[in-house]
Amino acid sequence: MSPTLRIRDVLPFDVAAYSTASIARGDVVVYRSEKHQGLLLPSRAVGLPGETIELRSSRLVVDGEEVAEPYLESDAAEQPFSRDHGPTVVPKDCVFLLGDFRDLSEDSRFIGPVRAQLVVGRVVV
Repeated sequence: MSPTLRIRDVLPFDVAAYSTASIARGDVVVYRSEKHQGLLLPSRAVGLPGETIELRSSRLVVDGEEVAEPYLESDAAEQPFSRDHGPTVVPKDCVFLLGDFRDLSEDSRFIGPVRAQLVVGRVVV
């Protein structure tokens, strides 16, 4: 999640955030990784149920429209492994998560969309 989060950052998150609201695009969430025995991991929600998500030349495209990602460092386009992905349709009750430092993120490009019930809170940094 660099540059948004750094190694050794304390990561406060609101476990009640989604009890009255829905996950929104751009939220940094904490979720339980099924791949890593329930380890809590941070990631950014970029795709919501029913949306079609693509990465084209490192640009996020949602339902055919490019989405600005001001939280990414300007050299994001230089990350060779993050250039293209998809299209992927986000299933019902799931979210598509991407790390901010795409080359070092094991995110929905690799593990698939994450069930929303595994999201345990929103980061409040």
